Amino acid sequence: MTVEVARFGRLRNDPSSPADSLNVGIGRILWCLAGSMVLLAACGCGSPTAPASSSLPNFQGQFAGSYVITSCNETGVFFSGFCVGSGSSIGTFPLELSLVQNQTAISGTVILSRGGGSPIRGPFQGTVQSSGHLTGSATLEPLMLFGTINRDITAWDTTIVGNSLNGGFTLVHRSTTETGTMTVHASLLQMARR
Repeated sequence: MTVEVARFGRLRNDPSSPADSLNVGIGRILWCLAGSMVLLAACGCGSPTAPASSSLPNFQGQFAGSYVITSCNETGVFFSGFCVGSGSSIGTFPLELSLVQNQTAISGTVILSRGGGSPIRGPFQGTVQSSGHLTGSATLEPLMLFGTINRDITAWDTTIVGNSLNGGFTLVHRSTTETGTMTVHASLLQMARR
């Protein structure tokens, strides 16, 4: 080794040598950049600005059709008779849905018509699941009757084939002052994108 040192004046990869320090520094920078690019590529797949996957179903648009009530259940004394009294025990009623899609996030407005009353509306929030199902919920306008009765769409679960939505939802009525609920289960019927 001493012969080599005398011949070249320094050892190869000597950290005290400016040229070798530069090579080591550049090598480290290149490894850091390569690692960063791999991490950024992996993280970019789920970013909201990443392009939409072509395999995601397209739920965006204006839908109109109807829903059919498949069942209505009451719990508690306060809601006793509400299914029949509110016209929610049987029937088919108009339904409108306006949806905006950003990747798997869905937002919009739902308008339900019902027996014996004017239509009720509210904001819809949902998610496109990996199965292709749109699941979501909506908080509809409350009913003022002996206090406030909140009306919420829960368990929304639909799929889309072409321009037609298929599936159903649950509409739950809850009083802010009394115990019990009225739960309406419904299926979509002829819901088509306009």
